Amino acid sequence: MEKKLFGNICFTRLVKALMLSYFLTMLMLLGLSFGLYKFDLSEKTVRIGILAVYIISTFAGGFAMVFKWATGNCMGRMYPAQHKKFMALPVQDKLNVFADILDFFEYIASQDYVAIDFYDGSIMYDFANGKTTICDIDLFRKQPCINDMGRMWGSSRFQSPEEYQLGADIDEITNVYTLGATAFALFGEYNRTREKWQLSDKLFEIATRAVSDDRANRQQTIRQFTAEWEAAL
Repeated sequence: MEKKLFGNICFTRLVKALMLSYFLTMLMLLGLSFGLYKFDLSEKTVRIGILAVYIISTFAGGFAMVFKWATGNCMGRMYPAQHKKFMALPVQDKLNVFADILDFFEYIASQDYVAIDFYDGSIMYDFANGKTTICDIDLFRKQPCINDMGRMWGSSRFQSPEEYQLGADIDEITNVYTLGATAFALFGEYNRTREKWQLSDKLFEIATRAVSDDRANRQQTIRQFTAEWEAAL
């Protein structure tokens, strides 16, 4: 059993007869309103390894979700040992992880969703099988989306200026910023200077443009960011 950062309680359960392991999370709502959205898990998203929900069950004061277990180390800095191992991956392996993240963001954009609260703690990597798993997608929202909180859910290292502005549009351009911040986390040790950047000047320029405070200066779609990134590799 583990109490997570945002207050929910998690359990693991091994079903020996089936040799399958599941993850149960119980979230006490505490007066907050959380949206649960069903994604059409295409072949691409299954390959990436999104944690698929098997059961959603409500109970007094909250709800419970059951997921198929995913093996991996989390990139999140809240797990120092796992984070250190993740960040020590060879650059090519981290490029593969980022490619999976780009695929995922393109997919959610195609479904008219926007990522909310995507950060390093959402990224897991199975070292034995070289597989990326993306988790913690329960706060993603359907488009159109407006900032109705002021300071939205998420890590400040990955958040765009509009995620602090009440009434601002939260959209695909916002998620371009998220991708740029993720690139700097993976390839710049969370630092946005050229000195820390592990890749080419061109890729640095693409990531820097993505994290511009001015939305008009960013790539305007996930597809545009991905196309520029892939062309510069």
